[in-house]
This record gives sequence, C-alpha cells and structure tokens, in this order.
Amino acid sequence: MSDKVVITLERNKMPHVAFEQKGGAKTGGHCYHDQVISLIMSAQNEQLVVEQKETVLSSPALPSNTVKYAQHSDGTHVLFVLEDEAYSDISYYTSTFQNVAFPKMVFGYIVKGTSLAKAYVACYKDKYLRDTTPLFKFPYSNVHANGALCYFSTEVIKDLVQLQTFAYRWRQVPNNDHLTGQRTELDASLRELFEMHQDADFNYDILAPMNTTFGEWGQTITRP
Repeated sequence: MSDKVVITLERNKMPHVAFEQKGGAKTGGHCYHDQVISLIMSAQNEQLVVEQKETVLSSPALPSNTVKYAQHSDGTHVLFVLEDEAYSDISYYTSTFQNVAFPKMVFGYIVKGTSLAKAYVACYKDKYLRDTTPLFKFPYSNVHANGALCYFSTEVIKDLVQLQTFAYRWRQVPNNDHLTGQRTELDASLRELFEMHQDADFNYDILAPMNTTFGEWGQTITRP
C-alpha cells in the first residue's frame, strides 16, 4: 500500500484518490464510491495486522523435547518434557540390576522461583504424544497413581534448561518398594520387573492405564 492516500470528495463528481510514495511519486484518478470504501477497509485491516505483530509472547529457553509450556500470573513455570526409551543401572536394596529398560515417558515440572515445587511422570505407547494420547502408570516405584513423584532433587533451579538432565539423575536414585502396588498389569514384584527388563526391551503390554489422556493430565497439573 502507498505511504499516503488522499481522497477528495466533491459535489456532483466521482471521488478522486491520489496515491503518494515516500519518494514523492504520485498517481491517482477518479473511482467509484464502493472502491473508496474498500480502500479504507483495506487500510484499517493493514493497521490491525501491524498492531497485532507488535505483541510478542516468548517463552524462556526450555529443555529439548519440551512439548508444552505455561506460565502462571505469579511467574510459576509449568512444562512437560518427553523422555525417550532408556536403559539405566538400578540399585535396589543390596542388589544391582544392569541396563534396566524404561519406557517412553513424559515429565511434568512446576517451577516456582528457583525451586522445583512438584514433578510428575507418566508413560505412553503412541509413536507421537498428542493431547488425545492415553497415559499409563510408571511401572516401577516411588510414583503416585496420578504420576506425582514422591521424591526428587531440591537443587536450586537457575534456568529451566537445567531440567534437561532431571530424568537421568532421577533414574540413578536407589529404589525401594514404596508405592509399588498395582503399578502394572502383572502380578509381579518390583524385583521381578527389574529382572524382566534387564538387558531387554521394555514390554509395553504390562503398563497399567491411568484412565486419562495427556491433554487431561496436563490441564490438571497446569491448573493453579
């Protein structure tokens, strides 16, 4: 659109429209009234687009594989980060299990100030995580039925990217039998689950449903 448009209305004459560019070049001519109205509406819409583009919403730097992010009015951060299938050495009382398989997981974090206030985890089977994707319970120990972790690091959170390594460090913590009841579709002890998944692929058939989707679970965690 031209930098300046001058519309001249005279009695008993068609409207005259003059277009002027920054360099001083001018063009113009007479036109119908409906063309003038269209020109005015076009200018208003263009101004609206410019005003909308001036409003920028930007998140802070986030961990890789972050699939959702929200911020409360008090500055609290809520983010959800995917964790691919992994293998970890597990300490379980006096026993050690090598290369125990973990399924695909999504972690939810609530960060207030410099503190990790809450942490959650759930498993999923689908290739891609969508709002409609069903979630499943974490199969091992120390996680509540709603996915809340019963323990996690209380370190100072300097920035959200720091949470990139949370899942790895959490898997290294020694395990016990806390919160192990009805975690899977199998009637198996935690020791038996570790033995089953040592040096083997994770068996997704054993996962017990949480009876919720990622979208529903995420809304519950995000809600202030």
